[in-house]
Parts: sequence; structure tokens; C-alpha cells
Amino acid sequence: MVLLMILIYCMKKMKKMKIDRKTFNIIYSDALKGITSDKDEFIRNWSIKLKGIPEISGIIECIGQIWDIAHMSGKDIIIKSGFTQKQFADRFLISIKTVESWCRTQKPQNPPDYAKLLLCKELGILDMF
Repeated sequence: MVLLMILIYCMKKMKKMKIDRKTFNIIYSDALKGITSDKDEFIRNWSIKLKGIPEISGIIECIGQIWDIAHMSGKDIIIKSGFTQKQFADRFLISIKTVESWCRTQKPQNPPDYAKLLLCKELGILDMF
């Protein structure tokens, strides 16, 4: 019920399908829990929770984007940036060894969530708040 109230409040405040950080956090955390590994099922589950909200199609679009970001690897972010690993490392002052560890095929490491979100925000991948 609280979640519905938050989302309704956000929808009233939205201009271009923007959501507040608290709502983003709730959905992002839910996506990370890994209850389902299927994006469509995740969106369907949230659609059921949000049934009856008039602006639901816009919210669902945001939910799909949040799921995508939650499941992005460091390598995915670098590819989406259009930079080489070296350019990415230089641009964000990250050691090349760290960037390489995100991109290797055997046992890749991912950036922590706070770094992933900051990078996505800076690159325009995350633009919903």
C-alpha cells in the first residue's frame, strides 16, 4: 500500500516519466534480489502490484529500464559508453586493471552498485530522476 502511494505521488510529480530516488531504490533493490531472472516476468509482477494506476504504461517502461540497469555488468556499461577500456578508465579515473577485471571473460568482477549507478547516471544510461 505504501509503495502504491509512493508511485502515485511520483506519477503526479512526473513530467517525462521521472521517478524519485526512493521509488527507484525500491524497484532497483527488488530487481537485484533475483526473485526472477526474466525481465518480462519482473515487469508483469510489478504490473500486478500497480494495477489500477492510470499512468501504468509509463511506470512499466521505467521498471523495465531499472531492471536492465540492475542486471548490467561493468562490461555492458563500458560497451554502452562507446569508449575503449583505456578511454573509459581515463574518463572516470578508474585504474585500467579495474576496468579490465570488469571486462574479462573468465570470472569477471562487476563494479559495486553505487559505482554502477553513478557511471550510468553520468553516461545518460540512467536518466529517470
